[in-house]
Amino acid sequence: MLLLLLLLLLLLLLLLLLLLLLLLLLLLLLLLLLLLLLLLLLKQQQQPPPLLLLLLLLLLLLLLLLLLLLLLLLLLLLLLLRDDCQNFN
Repeated sequence: MLLLLLLLLLLLLLLLLLLLLLLLLLLLLLLLLLLLLLLLLLKQQQQPPPLLLLLLLLLLLLLLLLLLLLLLLLLLLLLLLRDDCQNFN
């Protein structure tokens, strides 16, 4: 029973990890698009709107936060796997 719960938790964590990775990829894509827009504006010697710069900054912060969350999830997953392997032996 305990093993089943651990496996279920592991599966849930993996799913969450996958979702986070997908979200991270989408955010990176959005960030790249915004950076391209910024470059286009700068190339035309126009002052970029402050909203665009604010959006870029917020996206960067969100990416950092997501990376941190991803790292924490990976650590938790590794701990669970290690405990699971020790219990199995």
